[in-house]
Amino acid sequence: MKNILGINLIVLKSAPVFAKIAIVIYWFAALQYLYATMGGIFPHKIIREPVSTPAIPVAAIIGIGLILYAFGALKLFLAFKLSARKNWARIAVVIVSTLLAVFLIQGVIITVIIGPLPFFALLKGTYGLFAEVVAALLLLLPKSRGWFVPKRVSA
Repeated sequence: MKNILGINLIVLKSAPVFAKIAIVIYWFAALQYLYATMGGIFPHKIIREPVSTPAIPVAAIIGIGLILYAFGALKLFLAFKLSARKNWARIAVVIVSTLLAVFLIQGVIITVIIGPLPFFALLKGTYGLFAEVVAALLLLLPKSRGWFVPKRVSA
């Protein structure tokens, strides 16, 4: 009988240690992203803003929320496929993590140069991204790469 979820736990037990660690880190990073998105869009307490701040249209908030949740669903899907030993998911995780790291570095540099925030205060809130980059680096190691790419049988 075929496993409907597509994760074979026996195969996952035989995975190299770095591949297991990378998969667990990516699962936690994806779940942390969704939790942070939920807290950012729907804050737990209502904050009164000064009258001088421009109001954001509700449609824009809903649109941004949907985009962020779709990205979170993509990250969860990639984490699920990593657990299922799909090589294309490993490559997609590396690409997504690289793009996020580039945007983070650019944003931090611009914010530190222009804004009054200190550098380490900005890094404090981005630990999920650092975990994601570490997971992507672990997925690039030769043992992890060899576990994801199936062995070719020569006839």
